[in-house]
Amino acid sequence: MELDKDLQALIQREFVTEDNIEAVESRLRDAIRLGLEFKARDQVVNYKPISELKELICQDIPENGQPYDEVLKEFEDRILKHATNFGSRNFMAFPDSGNAVSALTGAFMLNLMNQNLINSKHCAPTASMVEVNVIQWLRELVGYDVKKDTDSIFDVGGVVVTGGVLANSTAMLLARENRFPGTKDRGVTFDPSRVKVIIPEFVEHYSIRASLGWIGLGEQNVLRVKSKDFKIDLEDLQQKIDENEGVNDIMAIVAYAGDSRSMTIDNFEAISEIAKKHDIWFHIDACHGLQYAFSEKLKPKLGPISLADSITVDPHKIMFLPYNLSAVLVKEPEKFKSIAGTSDLIMKEDHAFGQITPFIGSKAFWSLKLWFMWKTLGQKNIGRLIEYRHGLAEHLNDKLQQDDDFEVLNKEVNINSVVFMYLPTGYNKEDFDTEQKIQQLNALNAKVQDTLFCNGEYYVHTFSIPDLGNVMGTGQAMLQPMRYMCGNPVTKPEDIDNMVEAVRAIGKELEHEFFTIQPVASPGFDNEGLSF
Repeated sequence: MELDKDLQALIQREFVTEDNIEAVESRLRDAIRLGLEFKARDQVVNYKPISELKELICQDIPENGQPYDEVLKEFEDRILKHATNFGSRNFMAFPDSGNAVSALTGAFMLNLMNQNLINSKHCAPTASMVEVNVIQWLRELVGYDVKKDTDSIFDVGGVVVTGGVLANSTAMLLARENRFPGTKDRGVTFDPSRVKVIIPEFVEHYSIRASLGWIGLGEQNVLRVKSKDFKIDLEDLQQKIDENEGVNDIMAIVAYAGDSRSMTIDNFEAISEIAKKHDIWFHIDACHGLQYAFSEKLKPKLGPISLADSITVDPHKIMFLPYNLSAVLVKEPEKFKSIAGTSDLIMKEDHAFGQITPFIGSKAFWSLKLWFMWKTLGQKNIGRLIEYRHGLAEHLNDKLQQDDDFEVLNKEVNINSVVFMYLPTGYNKEDFDTEQKIQQLNALNAKVQDTLFCNGEYYVHTFSIPDLGNVMGTGQAMLQPMRYMCGNPVTKPEDIDNMVEAVRAIGKELEHEFFTIQPVASPGFDNEGLSF
């Protein structure tokens, strides 16, 4: 069948061929320039509400194509212009900066290569070996044994997946098969309501609960233990296990190397002893905490994570990679046999990752981003960048603790998180001694955070959490703090100082909506009777 001239011209213009590389390169260069200018800008977001974005972006199906330049311009004006820039030096809500040049190279090349790691020999021969090698590096980093010369995929001891949620879900699937072998094949033949997974109250990541629903055990079947200073309360952990002995079957204990709020690190040695004593699968979510392993100076703070039966890590959160790349590692690599796939579409090739990566069919070459970055920077330089990141958080922590307008909830910096609240003019933390006053304080802080974001210059996160360290003297009252967590190497101490002043300015502008502000006491002036 012959192509008509119009279709031939379309193919020559819109698809890569040996004859049009220079023209394609020119078009891609324009797009890359736009993307780089976006990443380099200081502004976090040019905010528009969703209602306006719907009108701006949502259209009827494009029946006829437009010239590429027009589409690129529309993308720039309607989409890129109003997108949130995680790479801005003023983006201080999450550490996912995604701006390492080497990692961007890997992201670009993995899309050009278009490898599918579901199979190895036919679909991804070199990609499969790179992924094996990257997993070996990760295993060595966390302290697991590494088999350098692998005979099959079941010697590798890890899989790369799309994010921390899927990584944790895979870990729970492994824990289920460890406790109830053959469930994947036969189905659930036990009473799932009696199967429990222990998580720390208030600081757990939602992915554990969600995964229990997805694997047939029920989201409600988590067993929450108390959190003390943002960590698992060891006494309550043992008590909960004792109370459930002979009543429920505890499948796993989940601990955190950097919980997703305060970045606090659990006592892994003590938890491991308890887990071994009761023959319970011990899982550590190190999606944030892995970064400490790169630094000889900070690594002792991480603790012995190799005691875990499984560990999840999240390089796209902590290692400057564009989305997405996470992984789950197991102490005993052969455990992956319990969840091995059986599809005839997946070749039983020795190193086909499709055999041991549940919930994923076609599997992109995500690990190439980490390979490029790790190879280019090297472990020592990555460690230095992590130390700088930690130092920025300490800088903010010290600054806020000396400032009467703020209160820090996690007094000790763990990794890169500082959780804080703005206090209205003339008030101290001791003044918030009723539920009504706390609710007013929460409402003020929530509005400060939202206003800061919508202004577009800075972004810090917010969430609700109890006063786990009793910093405000409220016991377990729910608070709505702001949270700094920055992983961007281009952010400087003065950027953090400027963010604090922006928060302070907004706070002072808004505090009158929630509080009756009276003059601050000065020498010779009696300032009593602050009122709400």
